[in-house]
Amino acid sequence: MNEFFEASDSCPSLQKQRSLHRVQERPAFRDETQGTFEIRPIATPEKTEEMDQKLLLLSDLLKGAGIRWQLDGAINISLWNGSYIGAHKDVDLFIEPEDLETLEKHLYKKGYGLFLTSPHEQRETKTMTWVSASDFRQARHGQSLVALDENGNIRFDTPLNFMDVHLVQRDEKRRPLGQSGIPLPSEWYDPQPFVYQGHELFLSHPAKVAYFKLRKGRSYDLTDLLALAKTKTLTLKDMDTLEHVIEQEIHAMGQRIIAITSRITPFLQKDMTKENIMTIFFSDPEVASTIQTSEDRENFGQMIDQFLEQTDMSQESVQHFFLEKFAQNNRISVLRHRVQCLRAGVEEAFAP
Repeated sequence: MNEFFEASDSCPSLQKQRSLHRVQERPAFRDETQGTFEIRPIATPEKTEEMDQKLLLLSDLLKGAGIRWQLDGAINISLWNGSYIGAHKDVDLFIEPEDLETLEKHLYKKGYGLFLTSPHEQRETKTMTWVSASDFRQARHGQSLVALDENGNIRFDTPLNFMDVHLVQRDEKRRPLGQSGIPLPSEWYDPQPFVYQGHELFLSHPAKVAYFKLRKGRSYDLTDLLALAKTKTLTLKDMDTLEHVIEQEIHAMGQRIIAITSRITPFLQKDMTKENIMTIFFSDPEVASTIQTSEDRENFGQMIDQFLEQTDMSQESVQHFFLEKFAQNNRISVLRHRVQCLRAGVEEAFAP
């Protein structure tokens, strides 16, 4: 790895470079590994070589960084499998938030920076902002490690130019948290050492890979999960823990609905318009945080139409309506179905 940003009087400081090249543009990704396909595209020899290069460069990049890191996503499944289960679009990492200052200094010497990507717009380029470790830690989405040339501009001539980053979320007891704030087993977040072509990598625990993949809605995620089952790295005990955690989360989401409607109901009045009711709901920070796109807003508006037709403004009726909608949520049914399919795959893998 070329260390062209060595800290010395003759080289520009990290802060100066970041200020001079803070906002940059990159082309929107158009990749054949993205789409609504049922299984991943086959890893061609060219794609296999590219993915190998990314992994070996990653190992060299983070060697000696003094941080805790682990690979995220389905690339773990390929490594446990012994060969690629299909083409992988990119490299995803889990990193501890408190390690970001150390990582930032290490990356700068190696020719990389911490960047945030603006929310996806429907255009041909994406805006990327080079930020400090502190700003990176506070961001809610779009966190990436990005390769830079000697002038501080984004590089497009290296296989490992963009890496998505997911920061570990922990509570006050240092327990890792899942997507609904439910504590997850600490052992899921212990990096798993793995040697690949003589290079050291750190993989995610198989149960953590399964946990996050179960919650995604892409068609090929179930195929990935069944490939994970065949590696025998996911045990029946892991499945028991996964099922327990997911049912805890479903229960917690129901409790959140009760809490939200309890806060909002006192402001609802008979004969309010749809617009008035939506304004009241969106004034609640927790509700507002879940409405990210125009499609989200449209779907929520359709639910309010049904709400006005079926419900009076009593707290009991309001809670009943939204709990019923939650129970009918197709995503919950799909999640439980995927858990059942994964368990069946694990049982088959360990069958005598």
